[in-house]
Amino acid sequence: MKDLYSVFEDTHKKGNKWISEYHFYKGDLSNVDLENDWRFKEIKDKRKQSKFLGTVNTDFPINYPLHLNNGAILEKLK
Repeated sequence: MKDLYSVFEDTHKKGNKWISEYHFYKGDLSNVDLENDWRFKEIKDKRKQSKFLGTVNTDFPINYPLHLNNGAILEKLK
């Protein structure tokens, strides 16, 4: 059985480059306060504000393309 996960896109600075990654949190976090929750808020010059992309019923390892419950399709980030 596949579990429900919330998917976020997080962008952080590594050296002089900005790197984007998908982060998966178990459960539906669609109502989380992105600007005040420390897991998602911006940290100047280190991390940008996280973006909530949607929820998905899946298991690990993740297979791309990933079809979210809202109809969005995520490709593997490079």
